Amino acid sequence: MVFTTAHTKYAYDAFKADADDYLLKPYSLGQFLICINKLFQKQELQKTEEKPKEKADFFFVKSREESPKLVKISYSDILMVESKRNYILIYTKNKQVLTYMSLTEISSILQEHSDFIQLQRGFIIKKDAIESVDGHSVKMVNGIELIVGEHYRKEFATFIADKWLRTGKTN
Repeated sequence: MVFTTAHTKYAYDAFKADADDYLLKPYSLGQFLICINKLFQKQELQKTEEKPKEKADFFFVKSREESPKLVKISYSDILMVESKRNYILIYTKNKQVLTYMSLTEISSILQEHSDFIQLQRGFIIKKDAIESVDGHSVKMVNGIELIVGEHYRKEFATFIADKWLRTGKTN
């Protein structure tokens, strides 16, 4: 909303009405264009703020075995990621994909999703892909057993404590 008037006494009314601008007559073409540009910039800013950032539910990686083919990996399909020196091996529900990437790089991508936790220096796992926990040993749904690294035990213990449904009885 823009107020245009020849009387300064309406400035307060414009302020109270939360006007986008106030043009006092006679105004120049330059003042008018500045006003219009402010309105369009504000409108564009509102449009971008209204659109929530879409989180992609998948990504593409170049498979070492199927080069130069790009392989689609859905976050929901990932069971775990294993470091293999300069490569990572991504275990999914249906396949394993070896790609040139560090575990640190994939870790920063997976941090956007709360579904993953690092168990060791060389492994990141999906939390709901855990089949069982026995002390510091974790068995995954794909049958692989891992030991929780000493550096990662506190975070893992907190995760387990939050998910553990306990009864009043102790065995």
